[in-house]
Amino acid sequence: MTIEQKIFDVLYDSKLAWSAVKEPLFSKDQEPTSAYGIFRSDSRENIGVVGSKYQPLQNQQLVQEFIESTKEFGLTELEGSSVNGGKKVVIKAKVGSIQIGKDLVHRYITVSNTHDGSSQVKLGIFNRVLVCSNGMMREVTSHELAKVKHTTNAGEKMNWYIRNIPVVLKMEEEMMRNYQMLSEVKVNSKHIQTLIDNIYGVDSTLPVDEISTRKQNQVKEFDKVLTTNGLNVHGDTLWGALQAMTYIQSHTPTGIVSEKYMTGASYEKSNMTYELLMSMIGNPIYDEVEVIA
Repeated sequence: MTIEQKIFDVLYDSKLAWSAVKEPLFSKDQEPTSAYGIFRSDSRENIGVVGSKYQPLQNQQLVQEFIESTKEFGLTELEGSSVNGGKKVVIKAKVGSIQIGKDLVHRYITVSNTHDGSSQVKLGIFNRVLVCSNGMMREVTSHELAKVKHTTNAGEKMNWYIRNIPVVLKMEEEMMRNYQMLSEVKVNSKHIQTLIDNIYGVDSTLPVDEISTRKQNQVKEFDKVLTTNGLNVHGDTLWGALQAMTYIQSHTPTGIVSEKYMTGASYEKSNMTYELLMSMIGNPIYDEVEVIA
């Protein structure tokens, strides 16, 4: 297969076969402004407002660069996705699969681009738990990775990929080892209470009637999913607790798989949960607490 055919397949399979068009914006009096709009070439939907120096990084270019750079490391299976109407685009290269507890997990590294100018091009880690299609993405913000801007030329971008992909692959391997550790720690009531208090901002010492209805509903939803799509499915471990949270963040309330975990509050909640659960491993304050059956 030629690289042109591969680019075509990724773009069309991922519904990313459109361009980002930069156009000047005008006031209601038809006076020119300093702002520019970014519009999808297919639907004409506005997906961003940027300044004059911003140069769109086209989906085709993003896919081509990632294909050419990941093949250096033997990564040839690519797929793409988008969120918020295309404001953010993510291309994933499959690293392989691993068994974590009861689950088969597909492993990827990613590159992401925002057409609304909210972020620079970033490399990251993505994994999907097959049994529930739980998705989790973790973009790399380490100082080890130099930043790349939308105005960076193609040659410099390729050097950036080649230099930084090994760093991300190493981080991805470490994350898989962390997942294994989470799957070996039995979850208990204190783990869950700490998780709820921190992720949902709930003070468990307060009477229920002093907690907002919104937060009460969020906790009820988590408690339900913890049983139905967490511990019962993935094991009564910290890994099972993580899967309960990633299920909520990567599904709609009706249970339909969503890409919302790639950005915003859903992204933040999944990553906060992961970091918090990792901090619990080996912490003596969780010892000799009632284990959740």
